[in-house]
Amino acid sequence: THLTQLQTRRRTQTVQLPDGLSVTALMALRRDEQEFAASLLRRMPRRPSTATRVGIRFHTWLQERFELPAALDEVTPEPSVASDELTALIAAFEAGQFAHRVPLGVEVPFLMRRGPHVLRGRIDAVYRWEEGSYRFLVVDWKTTDGAANPLQLAVYRQAWAEAQGIDSALVAAAFYHVASDALRFVAAPASLIDRAIAGREQA
Repeated sequence: THLTQLQTRRRTQTVQLPDGLSVTALMALRRDEQEFAASLLRRMPRRPSTATRVGIRFHTWLQERFELPAALDEVTPEPSVASDELTALIAAFEAGQFAHRVPLGVEVPFLMRRGPHVLRGRIDAVYRWEEGSYRFLVVDWKTTDGAANPLQLAVYRQAWAEAQGIDSALVAAAFYHVASDALRFVAAPASLIDRAIAGREQA
């Protein structure tokens, strides 16, 4: 049948890794190479989940907050079934440890060459962080209890280090779980990036 032929063709077709990769695409590649290859062949848009939409709106609110400071009662989330979740995240952030810290940047765009590929994305936030041997902290805001992938912070950390012309050892990396006000530092070596691109199993 046509469907059987199509499935066979997809299994045998060689998929070339794009020269340009978003951080999201790189994590998808690391998670499941075959599924990522299939997505390149399908090119089918996917409707974001409710949790994803809430996360996007929270990021947008943060960017507006830091660029144009506003009181919490001046923030009016767009109407949706997820507005309660967004409001709760905003309240948690305002009561948390980052409420009064001033970032060096939020949603910082970057392009970084890694071998033959160019990685692109936005760093959630960067702070000056004079603790221990560090000078900077890159943060990924976590708005759900889902698994956090250190690969994302590895890219952020390396991108910021290269942009500043410094050793990545001077850049700390952490996930900030907004709802619980928990800052979780992780090792985010550049080798995670290289393994993801090469498609090798983690040692």
